Amino acid sequence: MVMNRKLRTLLATLAIAVSASSFGRLPIEIEGLTIASRELGRDVSYSLVIPAQASAERPCRVLYMLHGIGGDASSWMEYANVGRKMQAMADSGLIEPCIIVMPDGYMSYYADAADGSLNYEGFFINELIPAVDSLLPTIADRNHRSIAGFSMGGFGALSLGLRNRDKFESIEALSPSIRTDAQFCTEMPQQDFDHQWGRTFGAAGLEGSTRLTNYYRARSPRHIIDTLDFKELASMRILIDTGDDESTLAPAIDELHAHLLKRGIKHRYIIRQGGHDFDCWYAALPGVLRYAAPLGSKAKPFVRTEHSDPKPISIARSIVYLPKQDVQSTRKYPTVYLSGSFSAKEQADLAGRCFSMQDKGTIRPMALCFLAKDSLPESVEKHMPQLRSSQRMRALVAKSADAKSLLKHLATSNRYTSIVLTNPNLNAEKCPDIAQAAASYSRYPRFIIATVGNESFNGASALRHSLSELRLKHSVTASSDESNVFNQWEQWLMALDSRIHI
Repeated sequence: MVMNRKLRTLLATLAIAVSASSFGRLPIEIEGLTIASRELGRDVSYSLVIPAQASAERPCRVLYMLHGIGGDASSWMEYANVGRKMQAMADSGLIEPCIIVMPDGYMSYYADAADGSLNYEGFFINELIPAVDSLLPTIADRNHRSIAGFSMGGFGALSLGLRNRDKFESIEALSPSIRTDAQFCTEMPQQDFDHQWGRTFGAAGLEGSTRLTNYYRARSPRHIIDTLDFKELASMRILIDTGDDESTLAPAIDELHAHLLKRGIKHRYIIRQGGHDFDCWYAALPGVLRYAAPLGSKAKPFVRTEHSDPKPISIARSIVYLPKQDVQSTRKYPTVYLSGSFSAKEQADLAGRCFSMQDKGTIRPMALCFLAKDSLPESVEKHMPQLRSSQRMRALVAKSADAKSLLKHLATSNRYTSIVLTNPNLNAEKCPDIAQAAASYSRYPRFIIATVGNESFNGASALRHSLSELRLKHSVTASSDESNVFNQWEQWLMALDSRIHI
């Protein structure tokens, strides 16, 4: 494997830091790394989490975490907040600290494609694992290496783990995207089947039982299980965790459990309340970490060192607060943009309350940006690579917004997943235009409207009716007293966190 210059420079810096001392209370979280793979003929993106305890004298076990279809190398870091969850559990003595590696998996099912177009398993086993062990302070043996994943990544964790039993001690599969033979033979319209399954498993264009190619059987977790003696998995731990609202996947996951029982293969099977989403997988994460990194005799007291505190950063006349993080972290964050007039004291207060919630784990890490007058997120994001530039990762809190400024935020592109309006100053005649602009962006954005006193309620009420007419989801809170509307700040942050991480 050939590393690009950015990767060599960054990991060289990390190697020096890791060997010098233990890190601060927060883990190092790095995304945007790439490795040039000869197996795949392309650069592969991946993210890293390095625990605060890691050092040359204190190497750690490794957990590889795989994403599902539609995800990427940042999915586990962003939606599950996996780095900080791992660190908190390690600091509490619940698990061993572990290095977490999250590679981009494309649409590969983490297998070598039958047509030779994407040799993902070859990359993972022959290139990624050796590179991680050579560059980072890992315990580079099978007994300290685990693999986990959700959906397609759950399939990948099972398939890669079972096919490479000399590499992994444990497998953790969340809602694995597996099929019974009957489902596989009748899955989807042919074109969709070929796109999702056929090319990878040598079944493109095939129908019925002919889809069950030998190539597929050699990589299907259920069929691999049927070929193994239980003694081959005596030292491997297997966890399968899924929601009770998995209509399509439930038969195949139940069948896999039954085959594991039949073959006498030890495993743990959990069905929890939930569907095929991160609400379910986030709830499962503590169990995954306990399974992948059980506390052992090597646990050592945690030594706290300094870390960066959030400070205001002036960018393009706007003020940005980034979450607390280790000084060497290079990750991106969702952002709550605030428009309107805020004093420096008000900005510091709102940022402090936000980061207090992050420290307690009430919400996941997010940045705050107090926009300059008439500014939009793009003017800040082009100078701040730490911010995720996506409507799914942006929310707007608009203080005393008028219709003109609000329509500017809604014009041209879909910018926000949610918009909080506090004491809006809206002309009722313009409210249908605002609602229509929001409706043009399908499921984004959602509105939260909050008013205090009577002055702003008429405009808020008009907007509410316009949103209702277009069947756009929204919520309204109205108070008759003169208390500060930003007393609801924590409530809004929890709603925005949930909305960002759907």
